[in-house]
Order: sequence, then structure tokens, then C-alpha cells
Amino acid sequence: RSKKQLKALGEEFAQKVQSWRSTNDALRAQLEQLKAHWVQAQDHWEALRKEKAEEVSRLRQSATEWEVRIKEEGQALQSASLFPADG
Repeated sequence: RSKKQLKALGEEFAQKVQSWRSTNDALRAQLEQLKAHWVQAQDHWEALRKEKAEEVSRLRQSATEWEVRIKEEGQALQSASLFPADG
């Protein structure tokens, strides 16, 4: 009888070990998938960061150009009012 119990326990243990191995394999596969998603997310984030940095740079350049234009037009208006053309 103890040999039967020992054999049953051995089989139960082997089944549990196989179940644990299957679970570990599934978790490893899931971990690898998550790592791949993380790398994709980092790449996407970096691409967006670069895109937005370039957009901000273009907007700053445009704002600078507008500032220069407004300043020049203001100076032109000031000069025109100091020296009226109809005088």
C-alpha cells in the first residue's frame, strides 16, 4: 500500500511540476511580449518628443519673425508720424 501511495504522490508531484513549468513558460512569454511593447512605446515616445521639439522650434522661429516684423512696422509708423508726408 505505501508503494501505491508513494507512486501516486510521485505522479501528483510530477503533474504539479509540469503545471509550474507551463505557468513559468507562459509568464516568460508574457514578459518578453511586455518588453517588446515597452521598447515600442519608448520608440514611439522618442519619435513624438522629437516631432514636438521640432514643432516648438518652428513656432519659436515664427514668433521671432512676427516680433521683428511688428517692431519694424512700429518703427515705420513712428517715423511716419514724426515726419508727415503731407507737410
